[in-house]
Amino acid sequence: MDYLFESRVRRLVAENLGVSVDDLTPDVSLTDDLAADSLDLAELALAFEEEFGLTVLERTIAEVRTYGELVAATVQAARRSQPLATGTVWAQSGAPAIPWRARSARPA
Repeated sequence: MDYLFESRVRRLVAENLGVSVDDLTPDVSLTDDLAADSLDLAELALAFEEEFGLTVLERTIAEVRTYGELVAATVQAARRSQPLATGTVWAQSGAPAIPWRARSARPA
């Protein structure tokens, strides 16, 4: 898994659930340990859409139980997604890299 991608997921989860990034271990339960409810998870899916330009399906959110499962589902969604915009470059890990736009040639 791409470390930079996972760190962005970690930051989003911590911000949206109001927990420390240190609390987010692969085995931590989103609902039992972090007290996330269905609305929290839906808002988290929207945050992923904004941050990464991908859609995490409702059934996927309903099926994940742990932070590790959420990261895996997000990586999988990123690999399935189309590029964010024309010129977007995808890293081999499936995570979107910083968009690169070709510079137009300057008139001579």
